[in-house]
Amino acid sequence: MLHCLPLLFSALLQVQAPPRDDLDPLFALAATAEPTKALPALAKLVRILDESPVPRSDLKVQWDRWAKIAQEKAKTPENVLQALVPVVNKRVSRQILFHRYLEYWDIERATGLRFVFEAQRGQDISLRSVSVVSDPIQ
Repeated sequence: MLHCLPLLFSALLQVQAPPRDDLDPLFALAATAEPTKALPALAKLVRILDESPVPRSDLKVQWDRWAKIAQEKAKTPENVLQALVPVVNKRVSRQILFHRYLEYWDIERATGLRFVFEAQRGQDISLRSVSVVSDPIQ
């Protein structure tokens, strides 16, 4: 039984998330690709960042990078959902204004994400901003 421990430890070490340097090419791909190709790269980054054992301050920096790219590439709610696979907890609220409304999506993760969509009368809903909330909503 004890002779299997080195194999177990080596298997555990291989499962760890990639270091931050390995994320740079993926961020670059997501930033430079057209939106249809950027969304799968953003989804892959979400999976990596969710499993990442990095400190909270470094994780917030990485999520800020992700949010900046997502704001440029994901313009519709469907695109945002595609980039956030899987969405764990989503809270939606709306602010009704004159001839338009704002829709706020609060996504709970290790660091919270807030998406603000705007819809004007007669137009499709579009992404207005993405921000990283340091303390997720409880």
